[in-house]
Amino acid sequence: FKSSRRLILQCHGMSWEVMYRIKVWKDRGECKRLRGGWARFAGDNNLQLGDICLFEQLKTKKHKMNVHIIRKE
Repeated sequence: FKSSRRLILQCHGMSWEVMYRIKVWKDRGECKRLRGGWARFAGDNNLQLGDICLFEQLKTKKHKMNVHIIRKE
């Protein structure tokens, strides 16, 4: 079973469209991934290994999230 949906990520006044994919296996549970746009979001925000992204779902927009980046020190 696979399911995908479009999400809008917002950070520092800019927006990116990414695909949120859920894949479910009977014997292994489920896997959730951000794809199709995530690499651009990561590059535009200069994400580095060890940085943390906090996703805040907007109450008024079901498929839109604010992303707060906490940099590795």
